[in-house]
Amino acid sequence: MPLIVHCADIGSVSRGNFGWARLVIDERNPACTTGHDIRKFADAIATDLNSGAHVAVGFECPLFVPVPEDPEGLTSGGFGDALTF
Repeated sequence: MPLIVHCADIGSVSRGNFGWARLVIDERNPACTTGHDIRKFADAIATDLNSGAHVAVGFECPLFVPVPEDPEGLTSGGFGDALTF
């Protein structure tokens, strides 16, 4: 069974600065998928986990990520955040 690696570059979802990639590490048939939709990223991870595949997930170094009810609000920043992009 191949290893499937999912990685995300954490940026503002609402501003389109979120990116992800899915790499199937298989000598016979390697495949890479990329995207910007956080729901598709989560769905891909869930699908791979539910299939019984070996899965690794990595994130580009966030120190803190608030988790709102609506995933579109993920990484939008919170009260007192000094950085705006």
